[in-house]
Amino acid sequence: MAKDLLIDADNDIIINGGDLKFGENDSQAIERLMIVNKGEIRTSPLCGYGAQRLINARINTLVEEAEVILQLRADKWVNESVEFSEEGTIQVYAERANV
Repeated sequence: MAKDLLIDADNDIIINGGDLKFGENDSQAIERLMIVNKGEIRTSPLCGYGAQRLINARINTLVEEAEVILQLRADKWVNESVEFSEEGTIQVYAERANV
């Protein structure tokens, strides 16, 4: 697990007692990867899944699962598992590679 800055539900950096709060943030890192659109990160323009584009869209879950796994592997995640539910949620499980 990686230690990094923690963010709250509004994507604001958490400050505790005047100090930046650090902690395990693997789930936050995956969430950000799923939310960000390709091209939004200047230093890594191919990074990002852009889950918002799936709202009210017909999707091929096999194609979308492959894209999620591609994004995770590019960001050094392993043992990926992606599940699309009938309710429209996406569950992503992965572990950081020991690089």
